[in-house]
Amino acid sequence: MITGKCIINADDFGMSAAVNEAISLSFDRGLISSASMLSTGPCFEAAVEMVDTMRLHGRIGVHLNLVEGTPLTTGILTCRRLAREGRFDHQIATSKLTVSKEEHVAIYDEWDAQIRRCIQFGIRPTHIDSHHHVHTTFPLLNIALSVARQHQIRHVRLSRNIGWQPSIPKRLYKTLINHRIRSLGLSSTRFFGSIDDALLQRNDLPDVTEIMVHPSLHENVLVDYLAPEPRKSRPLADVIQALNLQRPPISFGML
Repeated sequence: MITGKCIINADDFGMSAAVNEAISLSFDRGLISSASMLSTGPCFEAAVEMVDTMRLHGRIGVHLNLVEGTPLTTGILTCRRLAREGRFDHQIATSKLTVSKEEHVAIYDEWDAQIRRCIQFGIRPTHIDSHHHVHTTFPLLNIALSVARQHQIRHVRLSRNIGWQPSIPKRLYKTLINHRIRSLGLSSTRFFGSIDDALLQRNDLPDVTEIMVHPSLHENVLVDYLAPEPRKSRPLADVIQALNLQRPPISFGML
């Protein structure tokens, strides 16, 4: 049970017309309280229009991307582990090794550009997270924290720390990641995970918790398209209700 404050955040805003529609409906129906904008997404500008029309300012963050699609900057294209044939290469996202000085500069410039694009379109980001959680590896975390401080963004998503527990080394790694974020005062949340993680949690969650969802329309029903089976086919409204929230969801801008 989530007894403390809860943020229900939808990732991938701007990824596609279908995702945009599902996120806008989720806002309209009160299923989510926040969303993260993919400023490299092909439907980014349409998502911005929805933010303006639905008056969602103060509830939108940036979904930093190194994984798929086309970068906003050219420097990253010269880094073999970061891009290939003009598009992001997934290789860096799956590596926990160090990054070179050239890669560090290229990633910083790219993420800085992704945030600046949101700001140029009138969105003042409330938080930062990342596509496929790439910012929760130490080499990339420090870049994400630097760019957050540069833009005075006060909230950076934690590494998953509720629900199913990984091996002891992975648990320690996640603990160190989250300690690093908190030590710089860049998180007001204590817990983070998916709906399934929260439902598996044995103890109550008394502090601020962020729940991640990925809304999609399936046969005109809102579902979480990244949820495991069989929950993937269950209405999003039903599984959110199963969280047994003790308070209405809030946004990062309200912390």
